[in-house]
Amino acid sequence: MLDFKGLVGQHAVKDKLAGLVMRGAPGHAHLFTGAAGFGKRLFACAFAKALLCAGSKLREQLGFTDPGRLPCGDCLPCKLFHTGATGDYLYVEPTGQGQRPAIPVDDIRRIVDWFSTRPLYSPRKVCIIAQADHMTEQAQNALLKTLEEPPSYGVAILTASNPGMLLETVRSRCSVTFFTGYTDSDVENILKNSPEPPHESAITLLAQLSGGNPGYAFELAASETFLSTRDELIGLFCGFLDREPEAAYLLSAFLDKNREHYIQNAGILIHWLRDIWLCSLTGMHGGDPVSGQDADIRLKRYSDHFRPENLLDCIGRLDESCSALAANAGFSLTVNAMLFKMDELLYAS
Repeated sequence: MLDFKGLVGQHAVKDKLAGLVMRGAPGHAHLFTGAAGFGKRLFACAFAKALLCAGSKLREQLGFTDPGRLPCGDCLPCKLFHTGATGDYLYVEPTGQGQRPAIPVDDIRRIVDWFSTRPLYSPRKVCIIAQADHMTEQAQNALLKTLEEPPSYGVAILTASNPGMLLETVRSRCSVTFFTGYTDSDVENILKNSPEPPHESAITLLAQLSGGNPGYAFELAASETFLSTRDELIGLFCGFLDREPEAAYLLSAFLDKNREHYIQNAGILIHWLRDIWLCSLTGMHGGDPVSGQDADIRLKRYSDHFRPENLLDCIGRLDESCSALAANAGFSLTVNAMLFKMDELLYAS
């Protein structure tokens, strides 16, 4: 059994990798693709550790027919993997300054030379090339021979968010594994169990705003401006709900000023409206996205004032505005029409 302890979601990936390891035929070249933040590097490391583990070989010598749990955590390769001292594992990633750090040809030549010697402690040698789409063309060409004629003990694992940046000759020599988005529940679990989890009150909101991407959720949590921007937006939106003078104009101006983050901001408003809707039905809410002592008071007041079905309609209008803008609709016209319709819905007699 392949142990993916601590890794959430990506069940199809787990099934594929576990099958390869259990059959004892993992292949020699793999390409993990999917958006940045989907966990490709973490799964590559878990896969590498299982391939390096000598536990299955030991069980075979002792007469066991199944490979047992991999990685076993007890053999010498497993212990060396944790310390980073094993000579049978190599990890390469882009280096250098600038907007797009690169993996130069010299790094790949080092990998080729490294593969030329047999493993010291493990049944295999495994190299992870993280963000392989950052390899220069010269570097990719230098890797080709190793991919075409790999040593019997060698396994290369490439990760890439933009596989189109790789040469077709590189891609065609790899077994491709696709990473997909996570559920909100999975993202919440990943956030909660991280070494430095975000504040508990923000986890649900971060998961919903992440678009199924844990990496993006962590970026939001680490942002110095996210919390202040969120609270400012909710403050303006509450003014809009209360029909304060110029509130609609101020909210529209804020959304326009931050139009590059409109999907994120619309998600915050959807989360807030959902909490009001939930409170109107049950008297409870799913985690307030706003800090401050008056948050529960505002939720209760709005839930008593607005009809649940109208709140759902407003959520639908926000969602429709995101789709319209994604289809290149005019920003100001789309947003102002949405705010006008939301006001009409909420205060319908």
